[in-house]
Order: sequence, then C-alpha cells, then structure tokens
Amino acid sequence: MHAQIMLALTVLSSCFGSEGVSGGGVYDGLWRPSAAAPGRATGTHQTIEPGKSLVIANLEGPGVIRHIWFTAGLGTPDEVTEFHRGVVIRAYWDDEKSPSVEAPFGDFFAVGHGVQRPFQCAVLSMTPYENNVRAGFNCYFPMPFKKRAKLVLSNEMGVAAKGVYWHIDYERDASMAGDVMTFHATYRASRPVTREVPHVMCEAEGRGKYVGTVWSVHLLAGHSWVESREDFYVDGAAEPTLPGTGSEDYYGQAWGYREQLQTDYLGTSVCIKEGFGKWTAYRLHLVDPIPFGKSIRVTMADRGYDIGYRSDDFATVTYWYQMEPHKAHPALPPYEDRLPADHEGSHARGLETIRDMESKGDLEGAARAATLLMAKHPDNPLTLDVACLRGDLLERSGKLDEAKAAYRKVAASTGNAGAAKAAADKLWMLDGPGRALLKAYASSGVEVFLDGQAIHKDGPWCLRDLKVARVETTKGSHVLGVHAICRQDEPFRYLRLGTLQLWLDVPGKDIQADRTWKISPGPVEGWEKAGFEASGWVDATEHAGLPDEAWLRLSGAGLRTIAYPIKRIWSVNCNPFRKDGGACFEHLYARCEVEVP
Repeated sequence: MHAQIMLALTVLSSCFGSEGVSGGGVYDGLWRPSAAAPGRATGTHQTIEPGKSLVIANLEGPGVIRHIWFTAGLGTPDEVTEFHRGVVIRAYWDDEKSPSVEAPFGDFFAVGHGVQRPFQCAVLSMTPYENNVRAGFNCYFPMPFKKRAKLVLSNEMGVAAKGVYWHIDYERDASMAGDVMTFHATYRASRPVTREVPHVMCEAEGRGKYVGTVWSVHLLAGHSWVESREDFYVDGAAEPTLPGTGSEDYYGQAWGYREQLQTDYLGTSVCIKEGFGKWTAYRLHLVDPIPFGKSIRVTMADRGYDIGYRSDDFATVTYWYQMEPHKAHPALPPYEDRLPADHEGSHARGLETIRDMESKGDLEGAARAATLLMAKHPDNPLTLDVACLRGDLLERSGKLDEAKAAYRKVAASTGNAGAAKAAADKLWMLDGPGRALLKAYASSGVEVFLDGQAIHKDGPWCLRDLKVARVETTKGSHVLGVHAICRQDEPFRYLRLGTLQLWLDVPGKDIQADRTWKISPGPVEGWEKAGFEASGWVDATEHAGLPDEAWLRLSGAGLRTIAYPIKRIWSVNCNPFRKDGGACFEHLYARCEVEVP
C-alpha cells in the first residue's frame, strides 16, 4: 500500500506545478536534501455542536498538505450515517472566500451512502473495525497553497459530533510560492435524477487537470442501470470531448459491476443489496489526468439497456486541480436531503411515509403526514411540491374547499415554478364542470386529441418531464387520443425503449368509466375519433409498480417528489411490436374512451 501511495504521489506531482513536488518526483525526494519544514495540526476528542464549525487547521504558507487523517467516536450505524452526511469538510486556499473543497465527510473519502466499509485506493482509505462503525480515514491528495490553508469541519446535523480526532500533516515549502494549481473537490446530488437530463458532476472554469470521480447510486427500481454514461466537455465543447459508453466501462469494469473490486485507480467501494441496491464506484485519473485550458463539464446520464432512461438517486464527488480563482461550487443540499432515502430522518423517508399511507387508502392521514413533513422541513426545496401533494390528497378525500385553498397558496408562491403550475392546473380543473388533466410521460413528443380534434402538442422530439394537457369536455362519452413521436437517441439507439405513460386526472375521487387504454404502433384513419374499432390494438396495463418507478417521486410538473398515486397510471411500451430486435417504434398511438358523469 505504501508503494502504491508513493507512486500515485509521483504522478500527482505533475498535476499542480511545473516543478513537481519539492523540485522533483517523490522517489527522487526520498534521498535528496530538502529545505521543506514538516508540521502537523492535530485535534483530540473534540466536540462540534449542532450548527457550528470548527477550524481544524490554519496554516501559514507557502506549503503543501501531504496527508490528512481523521477518526470520530461513532457508536451505531445511524450515527455513522448522520456523521458521514451531516459533517462537511471544507478547505480554503490563500484567504479565498469560497471554499475550494466542500463535501460531506464520508463521500469525500470515496465511500457513499452514509456507511463505512474497508476501502483503499492510491490516495484515499477507510479502515473500519469489524462492525463498520468506528474507523480511520486517510487522504493523500497533495494540497499546495501559497499564503494560507484553512480546513474546516461543519456540523450540519441536529446533534453534536463527538470524539473527533485529526492529523493534518504538511510541509512549509518555498517552491509552492510559484504557479501551482490548488486542489478542489465538490459534492453534487440529484435525488432523483430527472429522466433524460444528465446529472452534472463537475463544472469548473479556469486552467486545470481533472483527477477523479466518486459516484454513489441508490437504485429506486429494478431492471438494468449500468448503461449510464459519463461525458467530459472540455473548454466549452458542445459535444463530448470524451464521450462515454456506459458507467461500468468508465469505472474500469464491463458487463456490470463487481461487488468486490478495489484497485489503485478504480473499483467499487460500496455494494449493498438490500432493496434494489446501493453502489459506490470510483475512478482516479492519477496516471491519465484530463487537462483543460478554460473549463470542464462532466455529466453522468441515468439509464439501463432494457428500460431506457431511469430516475435513480445520484450523489457524486469530483476532484481536480486548477489555477485560482475558481468558480464557486453550487450550494450543498440541506442535511435531510443528503441522508439516504431510506434513513428515518431523511426528507425522502417522509415522502415515503405519505405514499405508504396513501396506498393503504388513508388519504386524510397522508394529508396530515404531508402537513407534518412541511413543518419539520420548512426550508426544503420540495416543500411546495409537498404542499401541492397535500392539496391532491385533500381533493381526493372530498375536501374540495380545503384542497382549493392549498392549491391557491402554492399557485401564488414563487421559487418553484413547477409546483406553482401544477397547482394552477389543478385549480383550473376544479373551477368548472367537465374538466380533466391528461398527464403524459414519454421519451418523445406528444399530441393530444379530444373527439378527433387536436388540443395539445409538446415536443418536437423529446419530452423530458411530465407534461399536462387541459381537457375540457361535456357530460357523456368522449375519446382521448395520444400520438407519441419517438426520439432517436445516439449512441444508444439500438437500446431505445419507447415508453408512453398516461394518466387521466379527474376532480375529486377516482371516477372513470373505462380504465383501458389501447395502443398501436401504426396509424389507422380515424383512430382518434369515436366509433373506431380498436379490437386489433393492444391493451395497455395499469401498474401498481412501474418499470419506471420514477413516478413514485414525480410532481404534477415532473419534478422530483411523490405527488400522485401510481395506481392511476397506464404504462405502455414498444415490446409487443418488436419483431426482430430492431429499433423501437417511431410512432405510437393510444386511445381511451371515457365517460364524464
């Protein structure tokens, strides 16, 4: 392990300065005289109170941090999870105002999901006891600075962080006063990823070298997920400079992920099989750093080979060196949004509680749970989505006046345009007879017809979230038709799964005479009109659990949250029409006869 670390540091020496470390490679430095002066900042058994920050090192430059070690007095798995996602490590170089390093504690050390696992690579390690509770943490990324280095631990949990110890080993080194690139790390999360919109892992501006990625994925559905692809856009390129072919390829694997694989530069640090699964993979570009002169943007899409685009939880940390100044990192998500979705204290767990009560038919109880969740997390970015959900639950409980009041409050709000639009659509539906909302999700454009007349069109080629068509009818029988136009998507055209998901939302309780949608890949004259004989068409299926379980957390505007019951959604795909394994449909037609009371 020591030899591996020394090799990695030799390579890293070229990342942040033209002269290397102490004038040469690390191995050269072992026998050469050095004017550098060693030093160490330490802390023993420290407590960081909730909402407080502690400066753990304030070092005079020029110099370079060689090694960081931590441990903490954690006693239970829940304490581990809360500490790893609730304590944030930040680093400031040369009196800058915006931190160059900002990441939750555990994710910074390349082990995600708020857990501890035995792990080591060339520059990071985690060494827990057998029960995976107490552990030591090591970082060997060189961190040069000219004037000053300030490292800070911030406790964003609701309880004290106790028993914190650290070593910050550094050298005072005059060679660091020249042109050196400083170390950067940022954490980003998409919970869940918006379908077809790649998760942005890194956006940096300036001159530098990209040196590593940590990717934690919490799967929210079954089926394949390994065709996620990474793309690197260097110096403002419109198309990927380094296009990906699949996430397992980027992390040095193939045909899926290995449960136990840890090498110097790539591998898997977490594999949890409970539920649909949780994984953390890492890739270090220590021997193949990616240089950029002006900027770099790194993204990761979310998709599987058998169901196309997905919507799972992503959390990433990226590492790079660059010349200052740097572009400020995006604000970290709130602590409760960083907790794993299945953690008792997470905002996502509160949403799941609402969904569970709703699925059991306790709509009023679910509405009360939504009220409690908003009160517990008033500043959460999804609070207005939950408020819109509460209105839907009240509406379906028959409490229309309370529902309207809830919708009006959301519709008049600012800061969440999607929730405001969803609430406005609901108010429109409730304010007149014969009104409904047809909601569609497709990897395509869609056209909506009512009794043969076009009433809505979205596209032209890609529907990236849930779209809503206002449908105004009269009493009696009507025909709804939807025409979906497939998007051809390179380089995964051969994997494309054309999917159309539909839901007719009517006022109050679920009232729909004919709950069957019929589908066909080919047009037939008059398909969108009443009286059409659709006996040769295929029945779509109503799902209690969809192949694309992103619906569990989509709002009325397609945003991330649970918002409406999935039992009112019909899902259809091109599989019944595939004859030879070729491309999926280019067009899909769906029709449904409804009776308006």
